[in-house]
Amino acid sequence: MEPKTPGFVSRTTLGVLTDRRQSISSGDASLVIPTSTPNVVVVKCVSKALAEPVGTIKYKSQFDDEWPIFLKGKVDESTFRHTIDGINFFADLLHEAEVELYAEKLQIYDAWKATHEFQAKEEQRSRIVVQLCRERGWGLPPSLLTRPRITTDKELRKYQQHIARCLGNFIHDENEKHYTSKGIQWYSPEKNSWKWLEIHILPADIAEKAKDLDSASAKIFQPDPKTPEFGDAVKIQVSDPIDVGDHTEYLVTITTNKSNFYPYLHHRTLRRYNEFKDFADDLTVEMARHNIYMQLPPIPEASFIGRKSKDTIKQRMLAFQELMNACARAPICDLPCMFKFLGVKPHVGGWRFVQYVTAPDVANQPESSSPMSPKFKQR
Repeated sequence: MEPKTPGFVSRTTLGVLTDRRQSISSGDASLVIPTSTPNVVVVKCVSKALAEPVGTIKYKSQFDDEWPIFLKGKVDESTFRHTIDGINFFADLLHEAEVELYAEKLQIYDAWKATHEFQAKEEQRSRIVVQLCRERGWGLPPSLLTRPRITTDKELRKYQQHIARCLGNFIHDENEKHYTSKGIQWYSPEKNSWKWLEIHILPADIAEKAKDLDSASAKIFQPDPKTPEFGDAVKIQVSDPIDVGDHTEYLVTITTNKSNFYPYLHHRTLRRYNEFKDFADDLTVEMARHNIYMQLPPIPEASFIGRKSKDTIKQRMLAFQELMNACARAPICDLPCMFKFLGVKPHVGGWRFVQYVTAPDVANQPESSSPMSPKFKQR
């Protein structure tokens, strides 16, 4: 029997923004997604299959990225794509946070037990890595989207509010930079319980007035992100064996400038012998599936006796380093199992939007007379 999420809307195949949706759907069961008109373009939230199910979640919510017909001739496709990609970037962050809370609440079920154990173990490893960095004077590796694991409803609500503010700032800036001058205004999907978002095409006279007011409105947060200098370099170093009780873990440091690793361009994590061994087996299967023919360096045989001796640890660490040297070459470093093993969850193109998440919240923002304020809403 599929577990129901305590305190959540029963939606175990779609885990996005539950609390906020529940508050609206429970209060208004008649909420119906409207259809687009020439004056109000409706972009619906659709379900997209995950590459690999998490617990009982098989899908995530994303806003449809098809270029609306009513915007053609008014705004170019690349501008629309940038805005919708940014909104979906924030939806992804909320999806990840909610998955963590599902795992915490449903860990007693077999479907979620492994996910919760993995998340808790990675959190403990992160604390060890931070402590090790401080002790060695390395400086903490920059991780742009680092935050505490979500384990309570209160933490999720607080994070939802933070992301909603970041999204509001992003949409405000997109309107100001690209749309207001063309008589077009985007509105946050939050007001529609994340089921759809609206793009208003204003009448010419109101659009002109909105343009004048918006140009004089207070700037919330408008970063000017520069494209990072991406390349093809990948370096993976295995070092610093750490005794964590009944086994030894090895520090794995990834340094890269590849765009598909962003924001994990410099990342540290811990891995143990069994994980290296399983990764080598998974990698062999994945390479065959992608027609990649290359002999991988062997992993030493497992041995319970003497596994913590200096010679065994040194031998294993050298073997792991040889394996990582092979994996750092294209096309192996781009395989999905590689990202999974390294604990890397990239946001390709996220460099354009992550500044909104890492910027401090702007408190007590003055009410703007921009077209995003209620007086300019078209109904």
